[in-house]
Amino acid sequence: ADGGVVGTRTVPVPANGKFVGLLTGASLFPGVTELEGFVKITASQPMAAAALRIEGRLFSTLPAVHDILPWRNSHIIYVSPIIGQDSVYDGSFLRPFKTIRKAQTVADRGWTIYLLPGLYSEDSGEDFPIYLKYCVLIRGADARSVFILGGSTSSGPAESCAVTGENRGLIADVTIMNPHGHGIYADTTIGVNDCRFLHCAGTGIKLIGGRTVITDCTLTGNTIGVFVGAEADPDLGGGLYYGTGGNVLMGNHHCDLFIEDKCTIGLRFNRWDSAFPSWGTVCEGGVDIASPTGVFYDH
Repeated sequence: ADGGVVGTRTVPVPANGKFVGLLTGASLFPGVTELEGFVKITASQPMAAAALRIEGRLFSTLPAVHDILPWRNSHIIYVSPIIGQDSVYDGSFLRPFKTIRKAQTVADRGWTIYLLPGLYSEDSGEDFPIYLKYCVLIRGADARSVFILGGSTSSGPAESCAVTGENRGLIADVTIMNPHGHGIYADTTIGVNDCRFLHCAGTGIKLIGGRTVITDCTLTGNTIGVFVGAEADPDLGGGLYYGTGGNVLMGNHHCDLFIEDKCTIGLRFNRWDSAFPSWGTVCEGGVDIASPTGVFYDH
């Protein structure tokens, strides 16, 4: 009801109905502090409100629903951790799958896996790491309403991440968090666009190979923002692979960018903690760019 407080039960919301939720305690995610207190949200599609629990905190949320949906065709598979089902639904907008894992068993090259708003985690049925398939785009409705929370890990570098993948895999418009390791770990060429990487215990993005292009991403609150290994050749803006930059690398604990070996790398059109990025040979103290062997960067 209007003005009511939602508990832990799932609450149906009628088409064109209104829902008022109460966020308890401090905001859990940077960028959604506007949700503190009572919030009125108008639903344009039959959706559901659900309570999410992270680190013992409970809040109720109604996923934002865009009035304009992606172009509907047979090559888009929809996923919702809130209303989806893997066993009986077919991946259509009205009958979405529950997990990315299930959608990947159906998706073929050139297809899009479209993530409806919600939290994708072990509790919602996901297996980690999530693998980007060859020429398949995983795209969220909006990075402020689609969250991937990496789960517990076992040994091995690729297993200590939320997302990894095959050559030419693509991911866009999601927020990735991993309190156990890296956000993305890539040893091949992938595309990362309009994503947020928050509070990863390792790096937001760790690149040890490939020619990954990173565009319009925000990396903050991680131990290291981006790690570039000796065999990696990424483009963060103005480089050889037509990257347009637009990234925000600020407020990471040790450094925003660590470059393992001497190289030339384009870093144009990005935002740093300093107006002109600071750099040093040791990744500590929140320096913008760290490289033990020295680096030439084009800012």
